[in-house]
Amino acid sequence: MHCRAPKPNPSVEGTAHRLRRWVPSALRAPVAAELTLYATGRFVTMLNAIAGKQLIALLMLACAEFLILPSPSFAGELAVIEYTGSGIGFCGLRKDPICQARVLLVDGNKSDFLSSEVRVEPGKHTLRMSCSVKFGAFSSMKFFSVDRAVTIRPNGKYHVQGAMEGDICLTSLIDESTNEVAAADVLEIKASPPGTYPTSEPISLFSSSDTVSSWTETPAEDHLIPNSQIYVSGGEGKAGNAGGLFGGATGAVIGVQIDRASNAAKISRIENELRITFSKTLSEALRTQIAARSKPASYEVVDESNKAQLVLLPSARLVVSEDGTAALAFRLTVRIYDRQNGKESKKNFFYATKEKLTLEGAGSWSENHSKAILDTASIALTKLSTALLDDIDGISTTVDPNSTKSDVVLREH
Repeated sequence: MHCRAPKPNPSVEGTAHRLRRWVPSALRAPVAAELTLYATGRFVTMLNAIAGKQLIALLMLACAEFLILPSPSFAGELAVIEYTGSGIGFCGLRKDPICQARVLLVDGNKSDFLSSEVRVEPGKHTLRMSCSVKFGAFSSMKFFSVDRAVTIRPNGKYHVQGAMEGDICLTSLIDESTNEVAAADVLEIKASPPGTYPTSEPISLFSSSDTVSSWTETPAEDHLIPNSQIYVSGGEGKAGNAGGLFGGATGAVIGVQIDRASNAAKISRIENELRITFSKTLSEALRTQIAARSKPASYEVVDESNKAQLVLLPSARLVVSEDGTAALAFRLTVRIYDRQNGKESKKNFFYATKEKLTLEGAGSWSENHSKAILDTASIALTKLSTALLDDIDGISTTVDPNSTKSDVVLREH
């Protein structure tokens, strides 16, 4: 094992800055040495407890000099980018499923995983921002990331903001001097690489009336209207939600049940109007889009899921705001089956609308047997079908910059 000093990183982390800012210059070296010995001692104790090997402890002590905190080259001009979220300890236990929205890479250099911020030199940089999400205590954590080319101001203050739209987390870099999204050049997001979809033709697609898992693929508090493909949510990140009022894991589970019941109550008088499935609308959209393509024989819409290579699960989500209006977003989950090798993968396509209507009454989503929802579904599923077919054909689509390899986001313009 060789002890080597870490490579200089243009993104200098917050711990070093705070040490230089709060500790008088005459005491910085002794304080840094004490911190190093303390951190090393804690780490060595942990290693000894786990492995019981003195050699590891000796090697760590030999490398202690390299734990001294570095000094920045632009200490007087570094911009601060702070991270946000509920924290890893509360992931899946509160209504807001966002664990942390942060910077992963600055120009390809990793940021400090344990830090709550990153300090960046002024100028142009490529930031990889990430949002970690957990939809319940028993679900696995999901990660969404996006690369953005941004220009950082000297001494600027920013934060990474995560926001849920549908079932994915969108990240933005917020300039706190204006409280607006920092100007960014969106990096190109290409179609899925070869091998993502089946290569044998015709590719068979089945439009299902089933739904995605309410345990692992949707926010825990979402209410699924029975016999439908519509979810109702109270929105994420609101202060005072029931999930945040109870302490501990048990309290969080109780809170989620209250939130889900609250979301169900919001549509109790119009539930029958919202018992809608979109499988037929999706099948019609697929057939129309396939017929218009240059090689329509490459695709086939089938009537049985066990014969399909791609099983498509359409759904809609009504996100109700505090003012009583609701936004509507559509999701197309594609389950990709390699039946020959017994493998399965998944990709999601989302379409977010701008319009916000009330849930009931004149001009609402439910008026006239939910005509507004059905009309919007026809538009959304046509766009989602086109995006899916383009992705299969390897054609890059103009998408929202928060799209990832497994989650494609389209927006109403």
